[in-house]
Amino acid sequence: MRSPASRLGLLGLALAALALAVPHRALTQDTPPTTAAPSAGPRTEAQLRTLLGGAWHLVQSEATARQRIDQGIERCVSEMNYFLQGVARDQMRENTPINRRIDIGFEGTSSITVNFDQRFSYTTRPGVAQQFDLPDGSSVNVRQYFREDHFEQYFEATLGRRWSVYRLSEDGRTMTVSATQQGPMMPVPMHFTLDYRQR
Repeated sequence: MRSPASRLGLLGLALAALALAVPHRALTQDTPPTTAAPSAGPRTEAQLRTLLGGAWHLVQSEATARQRIDQGIERCVSEMNYFLQGVARDQMRENTPINRRIDIGFEGTSSITVNFDQRFSYTTRPGVAQQFDLPDGSSVNVRQYFREDHFEQYFEATLGRRWSVYRLSEDGRTMTVSATQQGPMMPVPMHFTLDYRQR
């Protein structure tokens, strides 16, 4: 099975091939330990490392998660050329899996590891882009870093990019992951959010 990032390249290739033939519209349970009180202001990087570390499990049912992803896909494809919509919808749906579990780990301040469903894992130094080879022979650059009071992950391939923002609720119990995907054949980004909790 392909990694989430490898799917960017495949989707971009499929849409690019179609675009050559058909013109498109213009771009117009338990609580994890908490070390910061919400009233104390934004959490520090050290606090985020403590709070985010561990295994996070999907809060929504799979049906609800799939519905959220599908709504994001529909918003995106509705702005595409009519003849692209069906193929793009099928490709995006097939290539946007529901991550039921996300494991986040930190080795001191020297590395960040994010693992999706114990299948796909990315380990990088904070803020440093690293190239990963993908099963289809292409590659993707991945950066993982802290920004203000949240954690971000950024994937960039030749024909597209995807970024995810990981935010904790004020009580530290829920992690909301907002994922956005953009490519040259996508008039508007595909975006969705899912919630996770530690057990």
